[in-house]
Amino acid sequence: MKCRKPMPDLPEDCVMVGFEPNWEMINLRTQPRKLTTRFRKEHEERLRVQAQKDEEHHDK
Repeated sequence: MKCRKPMPDLPEDCVMVGFEPNWEMINLRTQPRKLTTRFRKEHEERLRVQAQKDEEHHDK
């Protein structure tokens, strides 16, 4: 079993977003928009990849 690093202690109102090693800490009180921007980017990327896959299936 690989031992995982414990989560760092977070200040109040903060959340960790993403996965190791490129997660980031976002303070919900001061930067709520940063959270939505990040998720929107990831979501759009997923939709784009899905659309590409669908197109490939139609071509065959």
